[in-house]
Amino acid sequence: MGGLKDDSTNKKRRRYTIPASEFGFAVTTTFGVGAPVQTELSTFGYAGLLMGAEGDMMNVLDHNLISMLDPDESVGVSVLWAPVSTIAAGDILDWIVLYDQVDVGEALVLAGTALDTVIANQTGATTALVLHRSSRGIIDPGKMDWTAKQGALSFQVELNDWGTASADEIMFLGLQLDYVPSYFGNANEDVNTLGEAVVSSS
Repeated sequence: MGGLKDDSTNKKRRRYTIPASEFGFAVTTTFGVGAPVQTELSTFGYAGLLMGAEGDMMNVLDHNLISMLDPDESVGVSVLWAPVSTIAAGDILDWIVLYDQVDVGEALVLAGTALDTVIANQTGATTALVLHRSSRGIIDPGKMDWTAKQGALSFQVELNDWGTASADEIMFLGLQLDYVPSYFGNANEDVNTLGEAVVSSS
């Protein structure tokens, strides 16, 4: 059996999805114009966050992705959503995603770093209850810190504009990210990072 090709290790992208059920939701105007409410999609038993107003925001602290990705590679970022009812085909949805990296021992903050390539506006959909994915935003290579891979990534997702759509017509279903796994060590990463994660009490 032949050895692994370079593309089989370093360049094999993976997909990672943070479902809406993992996101906290806004409770004051500090976080958005309205307060997205965790709601069942139709009668399917699927959890989503119902957008009540333009400017609604959702926040999540993810503890898994940072330990898996290669910081020297780009990270793709897309929003998963569905129209709860029919919305005009010409309506424009403007999703804004911010992020930040925090390590163990560092102060937690709200995500505040813009994507290097923002998510392009997306036209509406005339059919209700269809799964949609936004265009792909990008976090450029080198924006993550090799020495801070024991911590977490924070994300904030905002529906900044929805054209002529109305309240409770659009449901946020999740944040989808694509990344290149970190298969090998790096000179900037502590070689004992996994062992330290077990005993660290910082």
